[in-house]
Parts: sequence; structure tokens; C-alpha cells
Amino acid sequence: MSIRDLIPKHKHDLENVRKIEQYSAVEIIETLPELFEWLQDINWPVAKELTRILPQYGDVLLPHRNSYFGKRDVSNTPTFAT
Repeated sequence: MSIRDLIPKHKHDLENVRKIEQYSAVEIIETLPELFEWLQDINWPVAKELTRILPQYGDVLLPHRNSYFGKRDVSNTPTFAT
């Protein structure tokens, strides 16, 4: 089985998402862009599970997280006064 086979196929694909935990950060790094795509809607079951699993990979996520979220249109995001 290839690590790419574990990328969720649908929003209820918890079986594959949970298998990701068995792999090291080095092994999952190539799938991070696709995994971050599944975080678009936190109401999706796979998104909730990924928010539990992905933090265990720590610093290896940061460049990919910044790359993905840096591309998103945040023009309509509210700002808060400090």
C-alpha cells in the first residue's frame, strides 16, 4: 500500500485517515497538501480526525501549512481590534 492510498476518498473516510498515524512525518510529507485540503470544512468527519492526528507531526507541518493557508483568500476574514 502506498501512503498516497491513505488520502481520504470522501468526507467519511475515517478508516484511511486513522491509518495515517502509523506513518512517520517523513513518510506522510508528500500527502500534506491533499490532507490540508480536507481541513476546508471542520464539519467533515475526516477534518475532525485530521485535527487530532496531524499535530503529532509537529514542525514538519509548518512549511506546508503556511504554504497552503498562505494561498487562501482571506480578504473577507474579519479582523479583531486588540
